[in-house]
Amino acid sequence: MTDTTTHTPGPWTMEPCPDGIDIYAPKGRICMLNLDEPEEGNGLDLNARLIAAAPDLLAVAAMLDRIAGQVPFTGPFHDAIVAARAAIAKAKGE
Repeated sequence: MTDTTTHTPGPWTMEPCPDGIDIYAPKGRICMLNLDEPEEGNGLDLNARLIAAAPDLLAVAAMLDRIAGQVPFTGPFHDAIVAARAAIAKAKGE
């Protein structure tokens, strides 16, 4: 599997804003998670953290995929490679 994604490069960060949380890449805002009345503990911050980590998580999945070609992958490592490849495909819309 090769890395042909064209997503906005990371790192992505999150910052509170009056209506929710903004997600930023180095060149600007990626998106805003919006709530009518943002409150602590509503899951918005957890969703924002996951979105902000997406480029890093994709990079880790790609590393696992590259390692798979260099070592035998059996047992739990096999499961990790299968999951990494599924995550990469999902990120690429495949």
